[in-house]
Amino acid sequence: PAMRRDDPAGLILVVEDNALTRLGTAAVIRTQADLELVGEASDGPSALAEAQRLRPDLVVLDLKLPGLDGVEVARRLLAEPEPPRILVLSQYEGDESVMRALQ
Repeated sequence: PAMRRDDPAGLILVVEDNALTRLGTAAVIRTQADLELVGEASDGPSALAEAQRLRPDLVVLDLKLPGLDGVEVARRLLAEPEPPRILVLSQYEGDESVMRALQ
């Protein structure tokens, strides 16, 4: 079934290349009654394709992704007419890509 943007649930796409982290993040989201996990992706190109197809309200985005890094994924998503909110996750302290993502 197609997702509706006016649905009261927060529609979330998780983008993380580490399977264990992705599954853990998805599991936490599933415990929240007002949130709905609509998809997962493990690389940059898949993230863009899934975001286009699913139209999530929020993308939980890792910065270190194969194929296309998270900074570029965020830039492309934010250039959309109705961009999702983006929550950036990074396991790297002092990572310069975190600063690039914030710019």
